[in-house]
Amino acid sequence: MHLRSIVLLIPLAFASPALAQPRAPGEVAYQEGRKAYDLREWDKAIEKFKEAYRLRSDAPSLFNIAQSYRLKGDCGEALGFYKTYKRNFPTAPNVSAVDKFITEMETCAKEQAAKQPPPPDPAQPKPVPETQPIERVEPMPPRDQGKGKRTAGIVLGIGGVAIVGTGFVFGVIAKGKADDVTAGGNPNDPPEFDGSLDDSGKRFDLFAKISWGVGGAAIVGGVVLYMMGRSASTSEVAITPTNGGAVFAWGCAF
Repeated sequence: MHLRSIVLLIPLAFASPALAQPRAPGEVAYQEGRKAYDLREWDKAIEKFKEAYRLRSDAPSLFNIAQSYRLKGDCGEALGFYKTYKRNFPTAPNVSAVDKFITEMETCAKEQAAKQPPPPDPAQPKPVPETQPIERVEPMPPRDQGKGKRTAGIVLGIGGVAIVGTGFVFGVIAKGKADDVTAGGNPNDPPEFDGSLDDSGKRFDLFAKISWGVGGAAIVGGVVLYMMGRSASTSEVAITPTNGGAVFAWGCAF
């Protein structure tokens, strides 16, 4: 029983140190870089391989940095790391392959550089972008809402004055007809009545009264329209001629 216990404890004694020993940080970073490399995640692989190389400066990490840049398509960075690898590890077994990669990356880097636009010359002033001139648009003046009313008022007032003047002419003619009706050939003879002259005088007298009424209403309406135009109010004016005068109506809404 005692011998069996010793035999069982011996494997445990050899296994315990291996299980308790953790991996070095450089190895952890290198394995993470290998995993990203296998997944073709080149930027992450480059980051992890650089971290591993900082911690242990080994040949595999540096070589894999150059490989990741080459597969990513960055020929300039790949060329630089291949040359660094050859300089630091000149007796490595894969130096001949590295020389081949260096030749390829030199050609590729030149082609990529030729496709890049030349850097701007600091001595040359920067071109000022052309800008279209801004067309200045003057604001439209506010519309004069009462201009039409003022114009109509002036025209109506002038027309009213003309009609009133015509009425005075008719009145003068009517008075002349009335004088002719009562005038006689001899001043000592009694006057003779002329019916036709009397009818004519009455017509001219009627025309004069109508003209005075219509003309006066037109003058008043013109004044009202002009004043409403000045105040830009809404109104309506109606003048209806009648026998012997005119009817004037004014409606206004403020």
